[in-house]
Amino acid sequence: MRRPTLSRRAVLTAVTLTLPLAGCSTSLDQETTPSLSFDSADALWPQVGHDRQFTSSTAVSLPAGPLQAERILKVGRDDRDDGPTVVDGQLAVATEGTDATTARTVFRDIQTETELWSIDGLVDYTTPSVYGDVVILSGNGHTTAIRRDTGTILWEFDGGASGTYMSQLLHGETLAVASDGRVVALDAQSGSQRWMSPKLRTPYAISGDSDSIFVSSQYKTEHSLSALDWESGEQKWFRPDVSSVSVPVVSDEFVYYVDSVAGVLEALAPTDGSPVWSRTVRGISTPPALTPSGSSLVVSSETSGQTTVRNAATGAVEWSANAVAQFQPVVTKSSLFIPGYDTLYRISREEKRVVDQVSFAGPITSPVMLTPDGCCVTAGTEQNQYAVYHLTASGTV
Repeated sequence: MRRPTLSRRAVLTAVTLTLPLAGCSTSLDQETTPSLSFDSADALWPQVGHDRQFTSSTAVSLPAGPLQAERILKVGRDDRDDGPTVVDGQLAVATEGTDATTARTVFRDIQTETELWSIDGLVDYTTPSVYGDVVILSGNGHTTAIRRDTGTILWEFDGGASGTYMSQLLHGETLAVASDGRVVALDAQSGSQRWMSPKLRTPYAISGDSDSIFVSSQYKTEHSLSALDWESGEQKWFRPDVSSVSVPVVSDEFVYYVDSVAGVLEALAPTDGSPVWSRTVRGISTPPALTPSGSSLVVSSETSGQTTVRNAATGAVEWSANAVAQFQPVVTKSSLFIPGYDTLYRISREEKRVVDQVSFAGPITSPVMLTPDGCCVTAGTEQNQYAVYHLTASGTV
């Protein structure tokens, strides 16, 4: 079993925990250890873009002043586009390594720059997920649950794919993991398998609502979108007619899907996958983002050089601004955060224009992760390396 490297504070907390082996995974002794607390994935957890429906929106308000960037941690390689996870002022990230054996998973306090714990050789790249007391890492054919306060490994499952945003979803205490051409449901407390889906080519991304898991898949030139039942993993519907893979974005009424090859944004019925409406958007490649109310979509186009805000029920353009996203936009109560090639743009939803921007020496390689005072993003440095930057805003413009 891999051993975490702990700070003194984490060591004092961890000494009472034991980890017996159980089958192919390491799990908690359920009779002596209290059940873990898994916060709802419907809440502002752990970052915008990691909610189960992949909406990338939140009704929080951030300070409106100019963003100032501070480099806080070296991370990544030029072929990586995973990102950090930020929750309660703490950052979880899989740091630089040539492969899983040389990589480190780090959990640290952003303000004090104190490393709380780290684990060597766990996964070479992925975007961590934090559910209440637990950090979930999925990649390199393994899914691992880690106690958030101590870095103690709680259980490991032999399956799981790395992902830019997410390759697993939490629904109640069921964890759905994309693994080896299928989706596998695990018990979140123990890591034991509950069900396995039919073969789905190679899952690219998964999103979900209360009833279904929506999976985009690919195999060579073949692409598809399907829906699975949360309780059984049975396939509800299957669409083989999409020409590219993307991340399904789920609202209360629709599943939104981007076909970048066809240059089309579609709204689908979640019950059967049938088209409700479609809009031609040339140069669209990133998933749309919903506004907190769910009434509007934020869509970016490289061809037009603009980000447009569209009516979520019809796809009609409401207004636009001059910025292009390389990753899914992030929407707060007052702002749109647009991660461009090497510049992060902040658009005022009230003024409908770019009001702030921060440029980096190299390309942005991760989605934007919100913090209480700003956001975090991974980008290139002057030394042709990559680092996590913490961008903070003052309270005045």
